[in-house]
Amino acid sequence: MRLDWASELSGKAGPFATVSLDVSRDDAEAAREIELRWEAHARHLTEQGAPEDVVKALRDVVTGPTGRGGRLGRLAVANADGVVLDLVLPEPPVRESTLWGPVPQLLPAARALRDQLTYVLAEIDSAGAEIQVVTPWGSTSHEVQGDHDVLHRIPGGGWSHRRYQMRVEDSVARNADEVARALAQLVREVRPDLVLCAGEPKALSELLDSVPGEVAQRCVKVQHGSRAAKAGETARDEEIAAIVGQRLRERRAEVFDRFAAGEARQDTAVQSLPDVVVALQRSQVDELLLVDDPSSDLTLWATGQPDQLALDREDLVAMGVADGARQVRADAAIVWALAGTGAGITIYDEGPEDAALEGVRAESPPRLRDGIGAVLRWDDRSTSHDGAPAMPGHGEPPGAPPEW
Repeated sequence: MRLDWASELSGKAGPFATVSLDVSRDDAEAAREIELRWEAHARHLTEQGAPEDVVKALRDVVTGPTGRGGRLGRLAVANADGVVLDLVLPEPPVRESTLWGPVPQLLPAARALRDQLTYVLAEIDSAGAEIQVVTPWGSTSHEVQGDHDVLHRIPGGGWSHRRYQMRVEDSVARNADEVARALAQLVREVRPDLVLCAGEPKALSELLDSVPGEVAQRCVKVQHGSRAAKAGETARDEEIAAIVGQRLRERRAEVFDRFAAGEARQDTAVQSLPDVVVALQRSQVDELLLVDDPSSDLTLWATGQPDQLALDREDLVAMGVADGARQVRADAAIVWALAGTGAGITIYDEGPEDAALEGVRAESPPRLRDGIGAVLRWDDRSTSHDGAPAMPGHGEPPGAPPEW
């Protein structure tokens, strides 16, 4: 999972105040309960040194309405400029938390979003399509109405009848072209994980023949679902849930396969906290593997710059970047480094069986030293493996890390 949702923090300077809160409004007392829990978090932030105006800015956001119902979480980040990130999450946090320090605490959002995908659902008929864009933040609907209205075949014969039938087929094809153009535009804007297509067989066939490659490579046909009828929505939604679940399992298995291959070759994979920290300093991590442990109390030293983190302050001194360094939660510093270098994260529960892999592969997920590992973008002789010290001066990475 890439941390695109953290892009709003690009260029923002700390220190940051972060709060992760259960904002479910299940009954009439929910709003009051949120206020009471926030007051405890506000006191904790103040005790950590957060200024009054930063705490107030957070309060005004996290105690306000979300515009959505059901069980929800909220993660908000503020600095001296005000609230710089506000996410309404699809589930409450495992543990509510607050943090004031040089880095924000983004792990609760990554944890809540680990089983979420963004997808586009197009339900098409001969006249056009209804298109939904579904993201972890909600859904939006779009209607595509074709301009060609000669759409129904009629019984009959003769030259005039054949000419009419050809006009029908031409209208269906042209309307499918319009839907294909609309889908292509949405895919460019939203970059969904999947494009799900359902509807009338002839129109659906024309659509799949018309979509460009960037859409076709994401397309999955859905057997249930119709633009006109709503009676089949339950079957459609169950089918979509199964498709999304399968894609999530495949994606996680792909990460584990890459890690296992890198470990076997002893090149593009590392594990253990020391080796992963070195790789993060070098902007070398492509995908972090993290065993989910909300009770972890490991710490690192960090300055606030994503790649400036270390096991102890002396390491930062040796790097010449120790000014403003503070001891922070290791998970906060690590996820901040991932966001700043364009890397992804795979969070999972370590055990002999992982439901996320059901139906994809038989192997268990990797057991990692310190519960952490990484798939690397590149490897050279200076890469630290299995706790061995890095060998500086042997090879250079191919290109600079993404700008943060």
